[in-house]
Amino acid sequence: MCSILSDGLQHTLTARFSVDLSCNYDVIYTAPTSCNACFANAGGNMQVCGLETTLNAIESIGDVNTHWVLQTGISYGNVNIPNTTVTTTFAGTYNLVWQITNSIGLTCQDTVSVEFKTIPMPDAGLDFGVCGKFAYICADTTFTDGGWSCPVVEFRITMPR
Repeated sequence: MCSILSDGLQHTLTARFSVDLSCNYDVIYTAPTSCNACFANAGGNMQVCGLETTLNAIESIGDVNTHWVLQTGISYGNVNIPNTTVTTTFAGTYNLVWQITNSIGLTCQDTVSVEFKTIPMPDAGLDFGVCGKFAYICADTTFTDGGWSCPVVEFRITMPR
């Protein structure tokens, strides 16, 4: 019998006999897991606020030569540790590759996507005292869509006469 799956799941084999096609014999069996499969698991995709995170790859029993594949723009705490810390200088999305060799020598890999987001750094300008009727407030933001957030009150300066 050819083409029998070896995936660790249950399957039904049906035998039909040529003399009486209505006579069937079903066999339900659980297929063994593949003897030559290679499974790498880099963990789930992430979005992080900041430029540092901890990766979450998973090692299986029998895996050897497990490591993160070096990538430009990423610094790894230790490439041989599945839960290593990574740091980048620039915000953005990086696809990081976890590579393993299994106990029978097959090599495979999995990729995790990590989006590093910029931490907001608002700057409302220098503190100063007001002497007169007007004050110029100059603010800046690290985002292109920054704005003021004020309580619902009216600001008035009353000058003595």
